[in-house]
Amino acid sequence: MKGIYVITHQFNARVQSVMAICSILIIVPFLLYYAVVGNLPVAAALLVMLIACCYTTWDIRRRGSQTSTVHLMATVLSAVMITLVYLAGSPASFWLFPMVVANFAILPIRSAVLLNIAAITVTLPVLLQDPTIALRFFPSVLLVNLFLAIFASQLRQRTEQVNQLLLEDTLTGAGNRRALDELLAQCHRAFQSDKLPVALLMMDLDRFKSINDNQGHSAGDQVLRRVAEVFRRQLPSGTQLFRFGGEEFTIVAPGAALNDALLLAENVRQALEQYRTTAQPDLAAPITVSTGVAVLRPGESINAWLSRADSALYRAKQEGRNRVCAEEVTSP
Repeated sequence: MKGIYVITHQFNARVQSVMAICSILIIVPFLLYYAVVGNLPVAAALLVMLIACCYTTWDIRRRGSQTSTVHLMATVLSAVMITLVYLAGSPASFWLFPMVVANFAILPIRSAVLLNIAAITVTLPVLLQDPTIALRFFPSVLLVNLFLAIFASQLRQRTEQVNQLLLEDTLTGAGNRRALDELLAQCHRAFQSDKLPVALLMMDLDRFKSINDNQGHSAGDQVLRRVAEVFRRQLPSGTQLFRFGGEEFTIVAPGAALNDALLLAENVRQALEQYRTTAQPDLAAPITVSTGVAVLRPGESINAWLSRADSALYRAKQEGRNRVCAEEVTSP
């Protein structure tokens, strides 16, 4: 379920931010020490690491977890650790262990394994100068990589299972209200920082109460599951479906301008209309949907955005149902 990404993304951002802050606190004393004793090459390497950690912390707090940012941080940290080994010789190989742990904490498993293997391979010429250290170092670092890869894989699986329970509407498989709130907040931040457009579609099934009254709630639940599946099939990549409550659904379309959102809403409306006449002609009552569309405006709160989409939905109901209405454009 796509909504799992929302809280997983926030969890990753928190872990990466904490790792960056801890790295800063650890690096600063060593940087000052090597600067005072006059070991400027090591101090310079630590300064590069410090700058990378500060930038990562700032960027994560500004935009959340970004793949490019954490990969840059991991690459810089690994490069600095390798540099320290070359500057200080094989006794400095212990610097590679925090690098291994940090890469697994902030990177996807595959990326962490590849980067760690590359870093260890690059330091081979230095480590092999002292066979005693090499014989101790290689088995231990390989075991640490293996154990961390297994642990990270199991943790990812369990996290996804828990997030699915927290974020998914159990009846329809769509995202629930909590997942919607998380994504709206994320899109709101992205719009404020990068002006990335985002559209909101508020949808309500027309005269759904008659299905529950005439056929029972079990039939109503079955209809909701079918409708959610029809909606999902119309969604482009990156667009997510949520059950807002009862027979109301919401679609969040990051990157969509108003015209794009209106086209998506109309495709969804037509797909549901065609579904009854083709795939499910046995349904006792027609199932149609009314939709209100609103795009986020500069300086607008999430609640105001939701209210405008809801107002557009109300107009669609008032104008006869089974239609799409856009937000009302007001003069500045």
